[in-house]
Order: sequence, then structure tokens, then C-alpha cells
Amino acid sequence: MYEPLSDPRIDEILTAIRYVQPSAEVTIFTNGALLTREMGALLLSHSTLKNVVVSIHGFSKKVYESVMQGLDRNRVYENVLDFMQQIGTNCEPHVSVSFVRIKQNIHELERFRKFWKDKVDTVSDFEVMNWNGQVADFYPLLYEWPKFTRPCPMFEQPLVIDAYGNVVKCCYDFAYNYGHVLKGGYEKWQQKKRESDTWPLADCISCFGWQHY
Repeated sequence: MYEPLSDPRIDEILTAIRYVQPSAEVTIFTNGALLTREMGALLLSHSTLKNVVVSIHGFSKKVYESVMQGLDRNRVYENVLDFMQQIGTNCEPHVSVSFVRIKQNIHELERFRKFWKDKVDTVSDFEVMNWNGQVADFYPLLYEWPKFTRPCPMFEQPLVIDAYGNVVKCCYDFAYNYGHVLKGGYEKWQQKKRESDTWPLADCISCFGWQHY
């Protein structure tokens, strides 16, 4: 999570994972800004890296750069396309591009899908999340209001550990954690119990993770 390609330990971390658990299947989430040819070569040298998910929340330069502030749209698009060339006919890693639907970019979603559908393995789009109430000015981002609720799909997901080693509630809520993975956090996470069929824990009620668009 966060931006793993900015971590100078990325090669060391992937090497350690392969050493400790050779059968592990690692997924990296990135905005693609640092996915250079050199970084691509480094990533492809690690057999445990099975998935790369690139967050690209806009199609046109104007919309993309208004959402992904500080990044260059053309460079990111070129980085991903170049990475796909590096992968070539190999099956791994699986590359996905994701698009979070907000009022600012929803009109570009179909063009986004059409552009990427034959260039990467998977094209996905998702509802915008408020990270359990942690995002300021969240509601103006909505292009439509949720129509009905659904059971939260995140609580039973695989273990999520943040960049500091804390076992967090889920990838939608980094504010709450069960403790450090080396200091009882994993054991506490194993003992978690769902409190409701709708939202898993009482404080999840402010999260849009259990609401459907």
C-alpha cells in the first residue's frame, strides 16, 4: 500500500518475501509515476510479484492532472505502456489499471475503458471511498448518491499491513489497527469477529465500504 515504488527498500522487501515465503503472491498498488524502465526491470526480476495495480483516475491530461495532482499524465501512461512491452509474452505479473469514479472524472470513464482494454490485463473502476470518514470534503466528490447498502466486502479480506508494520482493519480503514505485526497485531487480527451482517464493527458505520452505488 501507499506508494511502494518510492520505497528504496523495494528490492530488499521483495527479496525477503521470496526468502521467507517462496509461494507468496505479491500485489503492488502504484500510481505509475515511478514505473520507469529500470524499475520495471527490477520488478520483473522477482517471481513472487504476481499483480501490479496502477491507479489512473482520469483519461485526458486536464482531468487526470486535476485529480492526480503533481503527476504528469503523459509520463504515467507511457510508463505503463512501456512496462507492458517489458513483460511481453510472459503471463506475469498481471497488470491492472483502476479508475475511481468521482464527479470530476465520471464523464471520461468510457474513453478510459476503451483506451486500456486491449493494452493491459484488466481494467477496473470503483466507487470513491471516504476511508471510514477520514477524507475531508468527501461528499462533493460523489457523482450520485448510494442507492442501497450491502454487506461490507472488506472485513474478511486478506491481511493488510501498512508501511509501518501495523495490521490495519482493512484497506479502507488505516486509522484503526490491531497493533504491530511483530508485537501481537497478527494474533489479535486473527481473533476479530464480525458484529453485524452489514457493517463489521460499530465504528465502520461512517465508511462507504458497505454502501453500494
